[in-house]
Formats: sequence, C-alpha cells, structure tokens
Amino acid sequence: MITFKEFLALSKDEQIKMYEQLNDHDKFLARMNDWSPEGVIVAKESTDPKDIERQERVQVMLVYIHTHYADELSLKDIADAGMMSIAQCNRCFNKMLNVTPYEYLIQYRLQKATNLLKDATLNVTEISEIVGFNNVTHFIQAFKKVYGISPKKYRMMEDQDEKGS
Repeated sequence: MITFKEFLALSKDEQIKMYEQLNDHDKFLARMNDWSPEGVIVAKESTDPKDIERQERVQVMLVYIHTHYADELSLKDIADAGMMSIAQCNRCFNKMLNVTPYEYLIQYRLQKATNLLKDATLNVTEISEIVGFNNVTHFIQAFKKVYGISPKKYRMMEDQDEKGS
C-alpha cells in the first residue's frame, strides 16, 4: 500500500505501470479512497453506469496529467484525453474527485516540485519550469497557497530535516 504522496514521487513509467495494475475501476476507486485525505483525491463509490463511465474517463485523464504534467497543458488537452467536452471534464472531476482538473494539475505539479526541491543543484526557477509552470511567480504563489511557505523556505526546512535525521 502506498500513499498518494508516494505515488506522486514515482516516475512517469512507474505511475503508468501502477495505473495498468489498477486498471479495474473498482481497484482504482479503492486506491483513490486510500489516498484521501492525504492528497486531493476523494472518490465516491457508485454502481450507476454513468458514474462508472465517468470513473473510467477520469482514470484516463489522471494518467494523462501524470504523464504530461510538465508540458503546457490546457483544460482542452485534459478533456480530449477523456474524450469529452471541457464542461463535461470539469463536471466529472468535480463529481468524482471534488476538485477541478486545473486544481488537480496544480496540486500534482507542486507535489513533484517538493521532490525536486530536495535537489540543491536546481534553483526554484528551474524547478518551476521542470514541473510545468510557465511563470516562476505563479509557481511561488501556488506553492505558498498550498504549503504555507515559499519553495525556498520549504527547501531550507527539508535540508534541516535531512541534517537532523
């Protein structure tokens, strides 16, 4: 059993392999529930055929986000991966995960950034670009909103934790 944060720390190939292992939507849904509340995912169980189809489409869109998070992604790109309109994509994410696709993407990028902040050879600007932010100011603002501190302070705290261990 791995946590959502551990899942985010996996390489793209490892995430895709895990997705393929959890291809059964019931297993995927169970894993999504295991990850809450540590991550942003809060899946809802349902036997409604429409919900099952939504779950499968969200599954595909999540893999797409996890595979392409570093690219310049639009909501249309995510919706296209799930073969639905932008409005349907937003509704599916809200219904199945209680977040918008954009919120999920930002959360995922920030989680990836926390892993990269442990690497002292990369500066904050480089990390923001690596995880898909076009603007370092936007990255820093989003990071502060989620973690309550700047990426630089987060790095310093991580360094202190490493030295203290």
